[in-house]
Amino acid sequence: MDTPSKLTDLPNELLALIFEYLDSDSLFWLSMTCRVLHYVALPAFFEQNDVKEPASGWVVVYEAPRKTLQALRMALFVANLDQIHYYFNPGLDRLLGEVRDLRGLVARLPSVDLLKLHFSMLDSWLDSSLPTDEGLDADVWRKEFGSMLDQFLMKGCKKLHVTGGSRVWTTYRYPQETMKPSMPLATDVKQQRSRLASSLQLLKARGEKLAFRTFFGALKRKFTSLFSNAAPPLSVTAIPQSVSSDSGIKPSLHEFYLHSEMLLQTPFLKWTLSTLQLNGECITTLSFKCTGIISETWSDFFTVLTFPSLSEFEITSDLIVRPQGPEFACIKSFLTRHPSITLLHLRGLLIPSTFPPAQESILPNLVKLTAHPAYVGWLLSSPNPSPCLGSITISSEYRDFDYAHFDDALVSIARNAGQVELGIRFSSENGADAWLQDHVNIGCKASAVFQLVEIKNLTIRSYWFVEFSERTLEILPEFLALFPRLEHVRFIEQPEGNEQVMMAGGFMVFRTISASLAMLSSSSPPTLLPLNHLFLMRASKMSRVVRFINPIRVRRLRLLCRRSHLCESTMDTPPKLTNLPNELLGLIIEYLDSDSLFWLSMTCRVLHYVALPAFFQQNEVKEPASGWVVVYKAPRKTLQALRMALFVANLDKIYYHFNHGLDRLLGEVRDLHGLVARLPSVDQVRLRFSVFDRWLDRSPPTDERLDVDVWRKEFGSMLDQFMMKGCKKLHITGGSRIWTIYTYPRETMKPSMPLATDVKQQRSRFASSLQLLKAREEKLASRTFFGALRRKFTSLFSDVVPAKTPLQATTPLEEPAKPPPSVTAIPQPVSSDPGVKPSLHEFYVHCEMLLQTPFLGWTLSTLQLNGECITALSFKCIGILSVTWTDFFAALTFPSLSEFEITSDLFVLPQGPEFPCIESFLTRHPSITLLHLRGLFIPSTFPPAQESILPNLVKLTAHPAYVNWLLSSPNSLPSLGSITISSEYLLTPPFDYAHFDDALVSIAQNAGQVELGIGFSSEKGADDWLQDHVNIGCQVSTVSQLTEIKILAIRSYWFVEFSERTLETLPEFLALFPRLEHVRFMEQPEENEQAMSAGGFVKAIVLRCPHVKTVLINRLLLPRLCE
Repeated sequence: MDTPSKLTDLPNELLALIFEYLDSDSLFWLSMTCRVLHYVALPAFFEQNDVKEPASGWVVVYEAPRKTLQALRMALFVANLDQIHYYFNPGLDRLLGEVRDLRGLVARLPSVDLLKLHFSMLDSWLDSSLPTDEGLDADVWRKEFGSMLDQFLMKGCKKLHVTGGSRVWTTYRYPQETMKPSMPLATDVKQQRSRLASSLQLLKARGEKLAFRTFFGALKRKFTSLFSNAAPPLSVTAIPQSVSSDSGIKPSLHEFYLHSEMLLQTPFLKWTLSTLQLNGECITTLSFKCTGIISETWSDFFTVLTFPSLSEFEITSDLIVRPQGPEFACIKSFLTRHPSITLLHLRGLLIPSTFPPAQESILPNLVKLTAHPAYVGWLLSSPNPSPCLGSITISSEYRDFDYAHFDDALVSIARNAGQVELGIRFSSENGADAWLQDHVNIGCKASAVFQLVEIKNLTIRSYWFVEFSERTLEILPEFLALFPRLEHVRFIEQPEGNEQVMMAGGFMVFRTISASLAMLSSSSPPTLLPLNHLFLMRASKMSRVVRFINPIRVRRLRLLCRRSHLCESTMDTPPKLTNLPNELLGLIIEYLDSDSLFWLSMTCRVLHYVALPAFFQQNEVKEPASGWVVVYKAPRKTLQALRMALFVANLDKIYYHFNHGLDRLLGEVRDLHGLVARLPSVDQVRLRFSVFDRWLDRSPPTDERLDVDVWRKEFGSMLDQFMMKGCKKLHITGGSRIWTIYTYPRETMKPSMPLATDVKQQRSRFASSLQLLKAREEKLASRTFFGALRRKFTSLFSDVVPAKTPLQATTPLEEPAKPPPSVTAIPQPVSSDPGVKPSLHEFYVHCEMLLQTPFLGWTLSTLQLNGECITALSFKCIGILSVTWTDFFAALTFPSLSEFEITSDLFVLPQGPEFPCIESFLTRHPSITLLHLRGLFIPSTFPPAQESILPNLVKLTAHPAYVNWLLSSPNSLPSLGSITISSEYLLTPPFDYAHFDDALVSIAQNAGQVELGIGFSSEKGADDWLQDHVNIGCQVSTVSQLTEIKILAIRSYWFVEFSERTLETLPEFLALFPRLEHVRFMEQPEENEQAMSAGGFVKAIVLRCPHVKTVLINRLLLPRLCE
């Protein structure tokens, strides 16, 4: 036999011996070299790190190296994983990476049944060495951990256990240093359904569109390629499959163990509540550990939860803490609503001073009960309380437990429990000896134990720190002798110390117990305790640690290696990167940075379809092929990647956030121009300067400046390109600080505000541009990148890409090793007609740059050009002089205008157009149905409004002075259905809430039956205004005149926190409304939401407002409190 020339030619027995000397990293990287070594090295990697039998569908990962989850993701022989037990490792840097890898692992599985996540090691690390300079961004953590949990549910997870994480919140960093974490209330379950359903729809569409284009589609078509002879069944990684063909989500969660207070606090409480609501019909097992959760939160939490199929329910707390968790009334209400419970465990809860009598048969199906003796006594306080009951365990609790509670429970058990298996758990050493001795001293006739005539089976448990003293071991046999008919005794979960003591003097102990039982009654035959019925079971301190099962056998590994070797050892080494299996290509690409992925995607067509989707995924540019792209804080090459992506044929919606830095700003404007130029059309464009503005505020450049002529040319040509591509909705926000870095051609030249150019000039400019473009397109049709796509469709890589793909409308690159020529920056004509057809329907000018030099002329001509089309128009008038507004509005008329808004920033003095300008504009636009006016100049006196000034107005939001003016004449707004009066934030003088009274009088007289809204933007004076109305009472208050108001919405800005006085006054204020039925507290900050939900605020409304039917706090409807 010839000497083997390659490593893969060695016998698998020798390979396995060689691998025993390799470390984990070496095995991992070796498994990625070829398919033969993949099937040999990766099982050795798992065996070395105690990851037992992942191919069996059950994996436990405990203290494993960093590459473990990545290895599970790439393992070709792991097709399914039904059960995953994962222990997060110490270190915040590892935590986020493990969450992402775990999400990716589950995403590539067809389904998963059981997931158990443990934070015990991370908690121990945080307890011992809390990081000082390292923190966990709360928003990033919510996004990453939340998306992982969503992935579990999308994969049909039936059992989800999350344990620990009690210390993670100590490392949170919040976007604003002053922002305090708070406990939000639950969102409605429809939000969760909609989010999961939309995710699955996008995934389904992606699977159809990209089936032959992306790396994951390549897995399907390349399965029979390089290593097809020995390939196991294909697993399509990383694309989560929908759980059903229906677009709706079918709930699948049956068992949920919430032993992580992190899920019951910000920012995951909403996710937890909506998940429980979504799966309410399915859940049969529910377990809580209530460490650190206040009782008020539990009350709100359980109010909205009902589980028709609930069978097992448990709520406990940590052992060495004071009683906490939900109060008794909350527990009672929950149990009453769930008669289906068969197993109940209550421990570490608050104990009321007195218990009310329990309802008869409160839990008719209960089979097993473990609880504090006070709860046992309450549940058994009525005759025949639980006819199915077969097992009861009474448990003491740590810290000053009174063992007299045991006696009360034993009396109730003797009277009403019948023949059950009794359990006694010792969680506290203090008082246990005395309690046992007291029963022995008083003897059979007086002891409550003697009444337990139905008890034949007794189980005694002890926590790991409860060690029996010599006195206890002497008393126990005499105590057991008090049971009249005891037959079987089990000492379960005993610590090693107790076990050794009882076994060391074993025969004497057993003989003493047997003798004591034999002498129990002279009137009955002796009842001896057989030794085979006395069980001593170990429960060491480490008993909770999950240990591993079924270690891999070397023989089995060698057989697997031998089978792989026979099939594939004769295959040559892959000669080129593109000949590697797509599985390995995808894994290699995961370790590349963004720049490497970008340049790799330009080398050839094969890698283009593999690397570019990975580039977008790495930079959170979600699904560009779907036609909607959001780019936020992405790297420099993102827009260029979108321009060159062959699988992005259309982009209907573009949301782009400009990044900081002048050099980047101009480059991004040019790239965005080029991207839109190569698209056939675009419907919606949203541009935001928020990131750039913050950069200018914090660190304005001292040396760099923005040439105003260059900026006008680049930014203006980009906006022109949007118009030529038929943009229907254009939103531009921010840019308020750009003018501070302008440089002008002449130093003495001062920027001035030009008047509008005539619309004909704009039309002429567009028409000439289109004629030039049309001529250039004809000349360059055979030379440009797009011309090459037409004639070179079957060129260089036509034999590599499948014959039928959705991308056959575009063709391969002319030279695969070079980037495409930048001809995409040339705008393509939208039609053969040289005239431009107006298309803009919605224009949000929230950028003062567009209302100043050098863009005011462009803005005005664009509005004039699209005047017939525009239906929605919104201005934010920061820093724009009123004179400019007068000239601006004088030339504008929009026959189809439906929605009009003009506002200012919150913390500025009133500004914007003056009242005559507003009046003139509204008079010319009777088609307006939605009007919003805020932060404008308020004249000292208003002239009477014209009758029916806005006959089609449906919704009005404005300063109360403007509301009062518009309603100054009868039947002035005949179609009106909603009015919101809003205060405004003024530094000096503060807002005068007397304006509210004038507006309310006009609403009562002339508005009719409408939905009323009151918006608080200023705290100063709000309390006094509410109190004044309460003091003067129903007869005098203007609120009592609102006889047509049945729906009231109260809104508050994020900084307006209701004081205790406000919360006390509000119910009395609402009582002034004569016919109020529905109250909605909308857009309330978290502090207000908590204060209104936690206390008796809603109950006070119900008591004082008998006509109120529903109360809504943000998105939480509280119908039960309002019946």
